Amino acid sequence: MSSSKFCVIEFGDGGGGVSVIRQEWLTPRKKHSVWPPVKVQNKFNKCLEGSILPDDTWSSFTIKRVFYETDDLSKAREKAKQAETESEVESEWGRASKTQKN
Repeated sequence: MSSSKFCVIEFGDGGGGVSVIRQEWLTPRKKHSVWPPVKVQNKFNKCLEGSILPDDTWSSFTIKRVFYETDDLSKAREKAKQAETESEVESEWGRASKTQKN
């Protein structure tokens, strides 16, 4: 079993949005996170699963809060949906898809 941890976070900077990320994408103080430069869900999933590692092409974003941490990706995804509903924010993937049109 993998020792990877996943976090359900809410982005700051006025954009909001909830997403599941790998714990290692967070800075030590959990105030910022890197985000992969991908536009396709299946590539994002590979990043999330650890098949693609962060590099200098990844952007950094401010984190408003961390809702939940777990070793289980499925559980993290469930909690992200719950956080979206309870917090009335959209998923980060949905927000990124709308704002990253090049």
